[in-house]
Amino acid sequence: MKNKSQAVYEELGHRLNNSLAKRFFNNTFIYLLYNDVAGFMDLLEYRTSLCKAKGNEDYLIFKFMLRHMLGKHAAELKHVYPTPELDRYGRGA
Repeated sequence: MKNKSQAVYEELGHRLNNSLAKRFFNNTFIYLLYNDVAGFMDLLEYRTSLCKAKGNEDYLIFKFMLRHMLGKHAAELKHVYPTPELDRYGRGA
């Protein structure tokens, strides 16, 4: 089963663990919702066109969102890209 971290690797060439990939998915989704209504509507239309891809729906949707962001909002990707959580000593948790 392909997941969100695999989508990030295929589209951007970055390796993320599953929790960071999930946060990146949510940040990208929220960015599209609030800042690119036309892109968000394209996303909803794409989602309805998927043929019940069991287990791969999030993967395919995330790839679509990343391609859209690269094409229209490439500079904004750095703002929605997640950073690892740090503990109180500044180390990765």
